This record gives sequence, C-alpha cells and structure tokens, in this order.
Amino acid sequence: MRGNRGVDRAEAGCALVAVALIASCGSGAARRAAAADARDRFRCSDVSVEWRSGGNYRVSACGITTQYECVDAEVMDHSTCRWSGRVVYDTGDSTRDAALTRGSNDLHCPVVRAQTVGGGAYRIGGCGRSATYVCVDRMTGGPLCSLDSMDESHARVDGAPIARGSGSLPRPRAQRAPSADAVGVPDPQTAQATRERLTAVAAELTECVGRSPVAIRADVSAQGRLTLAVRDVAPGTPESECVQAVAATIELAPPAAPGRVLHVIRRPDAAP
Repeated sequence: MRGNRGVDRAEAGCALVAVALIASCGSGAARRAAAADARDRFRCSDVSVEWRSGGNYRVSACGITTQYECVDAEVMDHSTCRWSGRVVYDTGDSTRDAALTRGSNDLHCPVVRAQTVGGGAYRIGGCGRSATYVCVDRMTGGPLCSLDSMDESHARVDGAPIARGSGSLPRPRAQRAPSADAVGVPDPQTAQATRERLTAVAAELTECVGRSPVAIRADVSAQGRLTLAVRDVAPGTPESECVQAVAATIELAPPAAPGRVLHVIRRPDAAP
C-alpha cells in the first residue's frame, strides 16, 4: 500500500541492524500508530515516519512536518501516540508556507488552506475558521507573518481538548459578536489602485516609521479616503501622524465597495 512505504522502508532498515541496536530505530508499532493517525488527521496517504529520540517521532505528510510522542508497547504489538498539536508546512513557497504554518498553529487546525489577498497578505482557513496574516520577507531568518485579524468566533477555547484524529476543534462554549476588525474587501479595481498608490509613496511611509519593509493596513471609505495603520505604531504618535499625513495626499475615486486592503511596502532603494 502506497501510504505505508515510508514506514515499511524504515522498519526494513531497522531489521538489518544487530539486535542490540534495534532500540535505536524506535518501535515499529509506534511508527505504524503515528502513521495511521497522520494519514487520518492530515488526509494524506503518503506518510513517512522518522524516529528522533525516546518515544519522539517526526512525521512528514503531504508537505506537512509534525511531531508525535509515542508510548511504546511493542510486546503487545501496539503503541499509543499523541500528536504534538503543531505543524510546519513545507510546500516549496517559503512565504506562503510561513502563513500556512502560523495559521495552522493559531487556529489549532492541522490542515489549512491559503488564499492570497495581495500585498503580502494571506487569508488562512480551515476547520471552519479563518485568519488573515501580513507576511514580510526578511533578509535573514526567513519570512515573518503577523496576525492582522481573526474573527472572534474563531478563537481557541482555552482548555478545550482537540478531538483525536478529527482535525477539528470543539465548538465554543458561547457565541461571540464578530470582531470590530472584521471588515470587507473593496472591489478589485479599488484594491489594486490602493496598492499602487501605497507603493508610489513607499519612500515617504518608510521614512515615517524608520524601517523597511512595512506592513500597511489601509481602510478605504465610501468616499475614497484612506486611513492607514502600521503594525507596532500606536495611534497618536509622531510616526502615526506622519503616516496619516501621507495618507491624506492619496486620492482615490469613490469605490464600488469600501473595505480593507493589506499591503507590504519597501523603501525604493531596499533589496527585495
């Protein structure tokens, strides 16, 4: 069976070593238990399991890497494995993978999907929940994704257990009102025009906050006016007032639909 190849190859390699060294390969029953859970949890048939140390196993499943802790019961030919609850996505697109990884762990959902919003922003959804992130590519350390907004009804219920193998969270104990940040997205023409205008004043905006790149949140009113917010810049500060002064110079036609645009700008002379 295709889904067992990674586990079967590992067990075959362990079978070739001396008896005294077999323990260093981990438990075959634990491998099978971790693989079975991963196939179900991540909806993936191609799973490989690698023993790390003690009862710890690293599992790769369709571009997702995660960890399992297993209690060995080899003499009974079965083991109990507990998923770590955290994942790392590695599908080949480092920025998108960073958003998927952050979203999966924030939403406590093993399998999530990414929708490109534009301007370095991604909407991550899974298990009936969603969150929006703004990502910047750093010169060192890889991409960094910051949470921009999450529907309050999507927040984790503290202390609630994750159902084994279900890939879903329990229902919240009480329904909450939607977040005040839960605003819509403007029509495509307005969104594109907003990003173009923000890019055109990138030098002024990065000068305001003294760094690059900068994640910008732009709220477009029904009259075409912009209100800008920069992460880690508090309202009323000189930096924020400078940003708003730049925003006042941006002219947009009244949109067909107002809303919020997320965009990452860079100082024009900065390397991408």
